[in-house]
Amino acid sequence: ISLLFIRWEILLLTIVVSVISLYTSRIFGDKVEEYSKKVSAATEKYTDRIKEQIAGLPVTQAFGLAKRFESKINASGELEKERCNFAEKQGKEGYKAMVISIFGINAINMLTFVLCVLRIIAPEVIFGSINLTNQVGNSFGQLISYRLKMAGARPYFAKAEMQSADEEPKA
Repeated sequence: ISLLFIRWEILLLTIVVSVISLYTSRIFGDKVEEYSKKVSAATEKYTDRIKEQIAGLPVTQAFGLAKRFESKINASGELEKERCNFAEKQGKEGYKAMVISIFGINAINMLTFVLCVLRIIAPEVIFGSINLTNQVGNSFGQLISYRLKMAGARPYFAKAEMQSADEEPKA
């Protein structure tokens, strides 16, 4: 609302930048969710292998195959590779979203400066306007960051929900 009193063009550009930031964060969040699903699947596969090995531990010990058991437990390379890949890709998607947001906020600040130079708005207003738009930009930056984190956690929430539904007693 404060931006409306300064100049409607600044408010309009701020709204456009905000919508673009939210839209791109959704796109990047979907990508992060896909990466997270891969990590979740790799973790599940590794955990299933370990459970299988633990269930067969008495047989493994009886036949002297303890080294094989140990090698299966230590074979977490695929899981670690997926985790590293996820962290790298999540960081890249977050970086892309933040760059788009920063460009938008800088566009708003440039518009404010041009309006001051053209004497459409008073030069004293530039500091308040830039402060407001930077606060909006920081808020959207945090929102984008949280959206990407939630997108990364979504597959784990889905699995937890499925497990709790399986554990509920059936009437």
